[in-house]
Amino acid sequence: MAASESESPAGAQALAGLEHGLAALTDALRERDASRIDAAARGLQEALALAAQPLARSARERRLAPDLQQRLMRAGAMVAAQRDAVARASASVDRALHVLLPAPAATTYAAGGVAERPPHSGSSMA
Repeated sequence: MAASESESPAGAQALAGLEHGLAALTDALRERDASRIDAAARGLQEALALAAQPLARSARERRLAPDLQQRLMRAGAMVAAQRDAVARASASVDRALHVLLPAPAATTYAAGGVAERPPHSGSSMA
């Protein structure tokens, strides 16, 4: 164990669990394996719960070594990157669903008496 990690061994151990959980989730997201993503996300939540108290205590007591601070910042950046990747994947799925399941055409008349038509129906109104 490095000298700086000995200043906050509980924080170092908690951070290692957090990093492991993030790596597992990254791998699962990369492979797009839903069951692995679910399991890795649950594992990461558990690691976060275990890491929160020791890391917060070390930070309050100003015992978080500089190398642990850097590792914690990298972990935060990994979380942000994963959040962005999930948002992009979600947007992609939404676009695919809109292509596969277009909105139904209106069958009733609008307030002005003209039937509402989908924006790309290919017909013109006289």
